[in-house]
Amino acid sequence: MNAKQAYFTILASLGTAVVRGCSPMPPCGYMSENLKLTNVTGVLHIDIYKYEDCDYFGKPNPYGGEKVTIEVDVESNTILAKRDEPLEIAANDELFSGLRDTPAVDQSGIKIIPYKGDSFLVMGEKFRRPRYYVLNLSGFVRPTEKSDDGGLLSFHDDSGVISFYSERMKRIYFIYGKNGKNKKNTISSCAIDNELSCTTTKTKLDFHHVNTDNKYFKVKVYDSTQLVGLPTGTDTGCGGYKYYSFDQDTLVKSVDTLNGNIFAPIEVDSRIGVAYTVEGGRERGFKIRSEKIVKGLDVSSKNKNKMKVNRKTLKGLFSNLP
Repeated sequence: MNAKQAYFTILASLGTAVVRGCSPMPPCGYMSENLKLTNVTGVLHIDIYKYEDCDYFGKPNPYGGEKVTIEVDVESNTILAKRDEPLEIAANDELFSGLRDTPAVDQSGIKIIPYKGDSFLVMGEKFRRPRYYVLNLSGFVRPTEKSDDGGLLSFHDDSGVISFYSERMKRIYFIYGKNGKNKKNTISSCAIDNELSCTTTKTKLDFHHVNTDNKYFKVKVYDSTQLVGLPTGTDTGCGGYKYYSFDQDTLVKSVDTLNGNIFAPIEVDSRIGVAYTVEGGRERGFKIRSEKIVKGLDVSSKNKNKMKVNRKTLKGLFSNLP
């Protein structure tokens, strides 16, 4: 495999780490790819590739590209199957029902249009009659121009709000700058079956890179795990998603496991509401991180967990390659 082939191999193997408009560094050392769920919760399959050593004083040498697959139990921090123990012996069947295949809530049935003053006209086929409401958000001031100070209003459309709809909660969520101040954000959660009665809360969550104007990425709401993906980047720059968990009243937290390196493989197991990623590699070992998305979900998984696969283990995986 030559350098060009190896480079495009890793681009084609990024799994659910969806990225547009930018490219990763050419591969070198150890690279993790294709994080997959299995039929046993907490047990994952991870493809690992070995390339030439990284040379940061020259150019990376993306030659080789040998591959092994390991099976890990994240709950017990155990590698269940290695290169010299064929996966068929201990392996669980792989599932293809991760984040990419999880149904997202259709957002097209509700429209939010700037109206008189600082109000909005909210229209939706899902509403009981009337089919629209005039909504005034607590503390909202419509921006007169986009700001460049790194606050919320710089990174989404001219309406001054980020919004999404949850079918499970029967609510629309609005994120906006409090009293027109970009760095003091507010979240209003409004029930659509009760004349848009709203619960409003303050938040310290960061929406700095959110950009709902991105034509390639749209808001994705996964009701089964109470997870929302908000698009980031621009049409011409690096684009992807920032993920947050939500409950009936507000956005609860940033799901940091999904919001790290945009080229790292990620996955979400909707059966138990847990997110996974693999970090590190190249000249270092790997860290396999897991995080519970919804705190109240009754599962055995810890709120957060980190499993390490060091370089010595990685060398052993490839030591018996033909």
